[in-house]
Amino acid sequence: MLLMLTIITGGCSSPTPEPELNVLITPDLSNPTPTPFQPKNDSNHSPYGDPVVASTFLPSLFTSGTLTAEDNLLPTPFPSGYQGMPVFILSTNTNPLTGLTATDPKLLERRPLAIKITQFPRYTRPQSGLTLADVVYEYYIEDGLTRFIAIFYGNDAAQVGPVRSGRFFDEHIARMYQAFLVFKYADPRVYDYLKESDLSDYLIVPGRGSCPPFFIGESDRDTYNNIFFNSTKFNECIAKRSSVDNVRPPLHSSFFSTLPPKSDQIAERIYTKYSVYDYNYWEYLPGENRYQRYQEIDSLTNDKNSSFAPLYDGLTNSHVKADNVVVLFVQHRFESQFHKEDQ
Repeated sequence: MLLMLTIITGGCSSPTPEPELNVLITPDLSNPTPTPFQPKNDSNHSPYGDPVVASTFLPSLFTSGTLTAEDNLLPTPFPSGYQGMPVFILSTNTNPLTGLTATDPKLLERRPLAIKITQFPRYTRPQSGLTLADVVYEYYIEDGLTRFIAIFYGNDAAQVGPVRSGRFFDEHIARMYQAFLVFKYADPRVYDYLKESDLSDYLIVPGRGSCPPFFIGESDRDTYNNIFFNSTKFNECIAKRSSVDNVRPPLHSSFFSTLPPKSDQIAERIYTKYSVYDYNYWEYLPGENRYQRYQEIDSLTNDKNSSFAPLYDGLTNSHVKADNVVVLFVQHRFESQFHKEDQ
């Protein structure tokens, strides 16, 4: 099966190699590579203050032709000491997740927050805080449905959610961004696994009182789908945990370009259909150089055509838009205890 994973990001457009680089890699699913988590600031690998050689992280910018990787081995297309290689030094005021100067640089002096945000039931919309996140991942969970996990670093939001339960996939997001993982508990198999990992001190779930800063929203929704998180109050809350490190992590920046990728075709819309219950599209807005999200408002049946409405952020009273949209098709295996064979 292929898992469709949508990544919504802020910042400039992604760069395109010149000429185009194609790399074919056959994944080794039998031996997955763990994603490291670095709960302590490692000054030896900080991207701030020291030159960062671009080719170390994005070799495709400096290669040409078509490359094919076989036997799960990546090619080495360029020699060390490439002449004319650009060198980047990040300003401490640069948000590494967007490539933009932070509106409030003080917000970068902490760990990011990775917060789970529900997509279903449909009455939980409009969600809150999606337009303030730096990066948002959308991925399949079960029953033909998807869920968001949003990364808050350069912005705070007084109301994020509704917050829902965690999944195994969330571990990778927390590790990549060295973030606190905010979720409303999880299946015991998932929750026990996370609590026994080195992420345990960085799991943020509802508790008694106002710390962590979860709260019930002001609406007629059922309480289960009406739990929100206030990231503006989190720093003072987490400061009470003396054993938890909330200093700025050494996050390396992505590489951004203001030039759109070259293509012979123009794609004005990006459609994604996870199931007859969950489908959407992103429409490009030429006047803004951004994409706007449209979400299904009805399930598909034999006598019903697709129907959409703009996805809305109830906190900012604005449509959900993104500077960059990335859709990944990820090979994966689905297993169920109720079936004898994998599906």
